[in-house]
Amino acid sequence: MKNYKEMADSVFQRSNEIIAENKSKRKNLIGIISAISCVCLVALIGFGGVKSGLFGNVVPSEKPGQSTVTPPPTIQQGPNDYPIVFGEGNTVDSAIIDWNGKKIDISLQTAFLSYDEKHRFAITASYNYIDSQFVFNGKTLGEYESDMLEEKNTLGKLWGLLKDGDYLRYGESLYQTGTPDGEKWDKDFYDKTVASYGKEFLARYIVNGEFLRDKVNSDIENYQMNAEAEYEEALQAYTTEMLKTAKHKIVGQNVACEISSNGNYLILYPTEEQFASLSFENSTEWFFGLEVKNSDAGQDLIVTE
Repeated sequence: MKNYKEMADSVFQRSNEIIAENKSKRKNLIGIISAISCVCLVALIGFGGVKSGLFGNVVPSEKPGQSTVTPPPTIQQGPNDYPIVFGEGNTVDSAIIDWNGKKIDISLQTAFLSYDEKHRFAITASYNYIDSQFVFNGKTLGEYESDMLEEKNTLGKLWGLLKDGDYLRYGESLYQTGTPDGEKWDKDFYDKTVASYGKEFLARYIVNGEFLRDKVNSDIENYQMNAEAEYEEALQAYTTEMLKTAKHKIVGQNVACEISSNGNYLILYPTEEQFASLSFENSTEWFFGLEVKNSDAGQDLIVTE
């Protein structure tokens, strides 16, 4: 008889991998928008100043929606404007600290200490919270996420059944008398395995004691992963709405602000004094870092409205 742990590992390994993958994805999505990754992204700053007219004369940007492979532009300062401070190279540090009630990367604090009050700072602002009750196309984000998890779990069960179907087709005999080739499961393990698959699911692929392996393979081959794409679309809609709302409030506090070209975070241009007094809703969920100029991480410099 197989060891309980060995059999449990064989059945649940795929599901565990899927759950771990989703948790990692969720963390990174929220993530997507995490401060540590944001501060090492490309120099998306120059064109924001062009469009807002806040930084003097700048080389004209391309039309919204176009991409560019030209080097990042050089921002030309007007005679009465403060110079803008960017990060040099990799500004990502291991530490996120509390600074005047805001969570900032230590590279940003270093920049504040290195320049006087007559400077502006190119600051990335990312939001680390997902409202599961946000509604997009008639469904909440929580519902989209549940559908995505169920979709991945179903695919995992199909893969698992390729390994377990030839045993589970014996039903309760698998733990009562065992199979003709001597395989015998512990009853508790059998019950948990059946529960993990679900009787309705098993009934699709085990009929009259026969395991329909070809049907399982066919369903795997034709499996459509639609729910994940729908979740990502809904999440992006939520992120866009949240950033637009935040941008409007920040601009209302007389601080230049743009949404990054990838639509995942804000770029602010405050002085240190302005940043210290800047207010945000759910301020503990925001992370701030110093934007990098002339980064080789990418060349997409178009900034959205």
